[in-house]
Amino acid sequence: MRLGDGSKINVWNDPWLQAVDSSYVQSQPIEGFVDLRAFELIDANSNSWRVDVVEHIFNARDCQQIMSMPIHFNGDEDKLIWKLSRDGLYQLSLLTIIE
Repeated sequence: MRLGDGSKINVWNDPWLQAVDSSYVQSQPIEGFVDLRAFELIDANSNSWRVDVVEHIFNARDCQQIMSMPIHFNGDEDKLIWKLSRDGLYQLSLLTIIE
């Protein structure tokens, strides 16, 4: 996922982290917060992560991953992207088969 406004990213179910080992949060979901969206972790006034909330909900690994993500809160929607693409766009390469 590419973090846009954070409204479409379910923090427990979507692959939204930029970690190489796993893009999924490894923390256990907290009862009552199963539909938690990424935008709820962002302070819209300061355009920064709500550190107190993130540290309260997630384990150390997930906190580090979340806090290292840049926030571009410019109204763009969240977007599913190919993780290993440099520009965030998935392209199929055509292979020529020689017979």
